[in-house]
Amino acid sequence: MGGKRQPTQPASHDFKNSFDVTRQPLCFCGLDGTVWESNSAFCNLLGYSKQEIQGVSLLHSTAACDSDASNQHWQRLITSGMCNCAFYCHLVRKDQQQLLVNMDLNLIHKRNQPFCFLVATNPTQ
Repeated sequence: MGGKRQPTQPASHDFKNSFDVTRQPLCFCGLDGTVWESNSAFCNLLGYSKQEIQGVSLLHSTAACDSDASNQHWQRLITSGMCNCAFYCHLVRKDQQQLLVNMDLNLIHKRNQPFCFLVATNPTQ
């Protein structure tokens, strides 16, 4: 009847589509750093296909020079009750090239327990 159509709230598939198409490299990881799901930008950053990246450990993909410090950041988030932190580290791509990135870890809780991480990476180059 000529009235304005009310906007609807985004559905879960809208969020999934946004996750997939954003240029921001993003992935979901288990508490052990194993990649569960990633977007194309994250795959391209590390040189893997979507199939190859599933199961890759971000903690094992951190360069040796940053491995201990990176692991401490991950563990501190799980045990401290904090929700997020950011730090710089070198990630090792599939082709063994190292990239300096700003790693933004966001801890997601389920039933008041640490569940997984949403990881955003920003290359510094």
